[in-house]
Amino acid sequence: NMKQSYIMMNPNGEIIKPENNSYKVLGSVLMDDIQSMVDGLDLDIAEYNRLAAQKDIGPIMAHSPYTLNPCAARPDIREFTINTMKDDLARLKDIPGVLYNFHPGSHVGPGPEEGIRLIAESLNEILTEDTNPKILLETMSGKGSEVGRTFEELKQIMDMVELKDKLGVCMD
Repeated sequence: NMKQSYIMMNPNGEIIKPENNSYKVLGSVLMDDIQSMVDGLDLDIAEYNRLAAQKDIGPIMAHSPYTLNPCAARPDIREFTINTMKDDLARLKDIPGVLYNFHPGSHVGPGPEEGIRLIAESLNEILTEDTNPKILLETMSGKGSEVGRTFEELKQIMDMVELKDKLGVCMD
């Protein structure tokens, strides 16, 4: 059972690595909270990268907000998901080796095949050659209309994505 903790910084901007081996930072929903923790520390990405290497911290796996749904039947929800993921990836682009984990979503009616198609379509819109974070599709428990219940479903999504080298899988 892997413990989770947050990376701690003292007022001098020094990163203190707790004894745990896993750190949890959620995406956009908590970005304002995270920003308020580091305001005044004058800590930029280059400095973080230097301190992380010095303190042997990494790699970071950011988790997307749980509210995202790239296979929603409603186009406005898919658009929100795409925009949020693009924003999250832009925030993470300068952190070496960073991973971005997300749940594929729930089709809520149209069926798993259409959900798989919509997820792949969303990822094709999000991913570019310059995308740094590797995007991890996380397995889903399979309740209701969730997509990503099996490795076969995740493979079907990945097979439809053009930039396959930007993808990976996370098993929950």
